[in-house]
Amino acid sequence: MSLDRYRRLAALLKNKTEDGSLSWSLAGDQSVLQSNISGYTLQLSESDGDRGSIYTVDIFNKDGDIIDSFNDEDIDKDDLYAQNFYGMMRETFHAAKRKASGADRALDEILKSLDEMFPF
Repeated sequence: MSLDRYRRLAALLKNKTEDGSLSWSLAGDQSVLQSNISGYTLQLSESDGDRGSIYTVDIFNKDGDIIDSFNDEDIDKDDLYAQNFYGMMRETFHAAKRKASGADRALDEILKSLDEMFPF
């Protein structure tokens, strides 16, 4: 296990999701999102833990087998930089969910229609 690599992956997933260069889709229910990168499938999920939500990244190979996995609690351990990986992964999950569900696109279209109907 390489915490530094997991932390770097969590940060890159957040940045690429926010800038729109990484696309996500719903994988089954509303608590699992997935993205395909370099032939691998990443799933970002939200589950209930003892102290609130837990955000987990599972990495699948081309055969659909989980080959690696980590969550926000794993990468928050022994963090010398005191970054909030729970917050980072929560923000990534919710941004990815909005993109996958089309919520942002719907909101943009509604705002555009209202602006055209009722100019301010």
